[in-house]
Amino acid sequence: MRAHHLSSLVLSLASLFGAAACDDAYEPAELRVRCAASFEQPLRELAEQFRAETGVPLEFSAGPSLDLARELDGGRAADLYLFDDEELAFAARKRGTVREVLHLAVVRPVLVAPAGNPAGITELADIAREELRVGIPDPEHCGLGLHVRTSARFIGAWHRTRELADLVVPTEAQLADAVAAGDVDVAVLWDATANRNPAIERIEELKLEGHARRMTLAVSTGAPHVADALCFARWLRSRDRGRPVWEASGFTCIEGGDDFVRDPQMDVYVAERLRAAAEPALLEWSRREGSTLALTFDSDDELARRAATDRPEALFLFDDRSFELAGTEYDDREVVSNDPLCLVVYGMNPEGVEGLSDLTLDGLRVGLLARESGECGRLAWEELDRLGLGARLRESALVTTTNDPRPLLDAVRRKELDVALLHGTLAGEPTMRNDVMPLLHPAAELQQTFALRSAQEYPELAARLRDSLRTRETNERFFHLGYRWRPRVGAEPTEH
Repeated sequence: MRAHHLSSLVLSLASLFGAAACDDAYEPAELRVRCAASFEQPLRELAEQFRAETGVPLEFSAGPSLDLARELDGGRAADLYLFDDEELAFAARKRGTVREVLHLAVVRPVLVAPAGNPAGITELADIAREELRVGIPDPEHCGLGLHVRTSARFIGAWHRTRELADLVVPTEAQLADAVAAGDVDVAVLWDATANRNPAIERIEELKLEGHARRMTLAVSTGAPHVADALCFARWLRSRDRGRPVWEASGFTCIEGGDDFVRDPQMDVYVAERLRAAAEPALLEWSRREGSTLALTFDSDDELARRAATDRPEALFLFDDRSFELAGTEYDDREVVSNDPLCLVVYGMNPEGVEGLSDLTLDGLRVGLLARESGECGRLAWEELDRLGLGARLRESALVTTTNDPRPLLDAVRRKELDVALLHGTLAGEPTMRNDVMPLLHPAAELQQTFALRSAQEYPELAARLRDSLRTRETNERFFHLGYRWRPRVGAEPTEH
């Protein structure tokens, strides 16, 4: 098969955003970034560095985390958000207002006092001392406050703590200022906030249920500057740009991260049979990431053989058995969908066909794909031979064999054939005249499998590329084309 190569698919950010501006009178001129107030100082420093290196104009503001989360539902969301609690980002993603999610650092709640601990605080129980001035973050506005209020260790004591509180503030940053100034004797802050302020003394890490939380970047679904937003998110998460600043500011960064490149480039080989299902998701990923994506489409075997020498970043095959031709670099695999063998019969199945063994019934007119027609024909004949049916069907004058499934489907509809053995993606959707019966056992299906090369220049970017094939939209597209979706174990489809 002649290779179809989409080389260097470069999405021009200027033309992309300029076109969008014609359709949306509200589109702001700058990349809009919103963050929890606790992280304003290091984020501003990183934003200035990013602007200086890339030239991307950036509008920056900070506020209470829960207020930011509510803003996402208000219709004029910013491009990029930084939350102090991952649950806020996940909830927004479930509502459809957030698409991509990237984790930056781990933060933990700690009991704190002004430097020197003048009130002699030793443990959480000391909050009940009547003479103490207690400060708490407001759970109606602050992610830390919500986390503390809903944690098991605090559930029984929260109302009492609220009664004792002398200061309730909407942001953790305001509470930190109050502790540093000595306006309260004891409070709860994130550890990173306490770490970077010498006027604050840590007393105890609060081992609340799920006490460690992840600082999380969230890109809004309708972000007008989505490519710049993800570019800045990669900068903040990067090993060589963002991490040194976060760590110097007292944060515990999550391991991983790619080195920053503004326009990363990736080669992806995709089976031609998967083009209709996969290409829209991959092109949308490239548009949002602002990355150069080169797609090559061909047969499974040809792509696998080429991958052994060309070493593309990713390989997506219609039949996972072809991976044996690709060498040992593509063992990081994920089955995305199955394409089962199906029996296609007329209407209500007047001949009563129930399984492959019925294909040899006397007088039954059968349609089969030729073995050399491709992956589907090959698997069908392998299964028939495994069951001991192949020889008899090859000799039968009632068996019609073609390289193209369409004549077989038409013959069933015209009642010239009683049954055809095809794959779900070839059989099409059931109609009033045809019924499709999948053969649901592992030996009778092809597995559509996505693999990442083991050595990646941008491993996290590659992982997000893989996630682009796990969205609900892609799920629906695969299902419409006849594939049986394979959800990730213990996870819903990703809304990236």
